[in-house]
Amino acid sequence: MAAHHSVFYGEPRFIFWACLSFSWIVYLWDLFLSVREYLAQKNAKKVPVRLEKSITKEEFEKSRVYTLDKSAFSFFMGAVSQIELTLILLFNGLPWLWNVSDRLVPGEWNKIGHEIFQTLVFLLLAQVYQTLVSLPFSLYKTFVIEERHGMNKQTVGYFFKDLVKKFVVFNVIITNVVVPLLIYVIHIGGDYAFFYAWLFSVVVFLFISFVYQDYIGMSLTPDL
Repeated sequence: MAAHHSVFYGEPRFIFWACLSFSWIVYLWDLFLSVREYLAQKNAKKVPVRLEKSITKEEFEKSRVYTLDKSAFSFFMGAVSQIELTLILLFNGLPWLWNVSDRLVPGEWNKIGHEIFQTLVFLLLAQVYQTLVSLPFSLYKTFVIEERHGMNKQTVGYFFKDLVKKFVVFNVIITNVVVPLLIYVIHIGGDYAFFYAWLFSVVVFLFISFVYQDYIGMSLTPDL
């Protein structure tokens, strides 16, 4: 019986449904907490005592309504994202995209080279898809919700300029440099590949957290 259970729990189908169920549990729990916060904001009609000297009732009301609008929109976006993720997993969207990426790899490469190019194509296609899917939501949030409350400082031209800039930075500077190095480290790491991959990830994280954000990122957004 114990052996039967160990095989069952290790089956790919069981792992798949366990991960999918866990993602829904996390989503529903976050939704529950967000709804509680939303209702608290909705029922907060008076300025809190500790803020009476630093904010007027009109400013408090504007902030409250703005927060409610953003929260309501985030509920919708969260539901769409969770359903999208579920459909992608149920219909094997990621394996399909991986196979498509394999067919799009140019030329003949050795094992490591082929895997690197396939991964880069896969990430590029996934990024294009994610950008196109999220674009209507970003436009609505920026030019409807933010505009309605006087919070939008962007023009349509600057919005798309910034979008293209972020896309290029992610795919050219980050993906095309970090991913090939990580795959190479894993291949040459042998029995300690997991440790070298972890160490490499820590170095990249520190670089992005300190060097990129303070120097490179700021130089790419001079208008902000």
